[in-house]
Amino acid sequence: MIPISRVTKILVTKGNCHVAYRNIHNQPIRNYIQSVQRYIFSSYYNFVKNYETKVELKFPAAFQIYRVVKIGLQDLFIDMKEFVRVLRKINAHDKNLECLTRKELELYIRMPHDMRRVAPVLLISALPFANYIMFPLAFIFPRQLLSTHFWSLQQRIQFAVIDQKHKLKYYKPVFRSLQAKLNLLKKDPIFPYWSKCIALLGSGLHPKPETIAKCIPLFGYNEVYHLKNINSSHAVRKNSLFIENA
Repeated sequence: MIPISRVTKILVTKGNCHVAYRNIHNQPIRNYIQSVQRYIFSSYYNFVKNYETKVELKFPAAFQIYRVVKIGLQDLFIDMKEFVRVLRKINAHDKNLECLTRKELELYIRMPHDMRRVAPVLLISALPFANYIMFPLAFIFPRQLLSTHFWSLQQRIQFAVIDQKHKLKYYKPVFRSLQAKLNLLKKDPIFPYWSKCIALLGSGLHPKPETIAKCIPLFGYNEVYHLKNINSSHAVRKNSLFIENA
């Protein structure tokens, strides 16, 4: 008569062998399914890739618009995510912009302007059949209807020249406004450095970065050149130097 422990051991051994046999038996099926899935995916990818190539050859102008829109939307969404992160960073520092890097500050100034310009195009294009009219119209007037994300390299250079010409007319009035308050700083210890900067700029030369850095406190809170203490015309002109001409 076989002991109970021996019977249990035999049953467990047989059970494990059966499970192992079943796994080995099913392994070729899994490999076959995975190979079929890889084949279907690679075939679909090659089909889409070849189809895009054929469309590009047959309709180069339309495909160029498609590519610009695709890349532009990707860049726009990336900047929007970064803009949200910058806003959270500002709120975490009691809305103090000094916590931002130069790149973050540029994005903080530029992004709302870009979003206001491109939002109507994207919203109207979402309507049925409206994209067939809106996108070609936007590409006819890219500077007015599209943000920088959708501009080609040539357009960026061209529009940058136009914006720079627009900003040039504000340089002299802003400089005169800075110069007008120079007499208020005669007793300030920073006055020698600031007067030197003004003199160099007035003669068409550039002051050294170290000299400019010493004058930063003049633009601090409640100082002479703080935004709250400059006149409205100066503020509007200064703002025009940093915001692109719409």
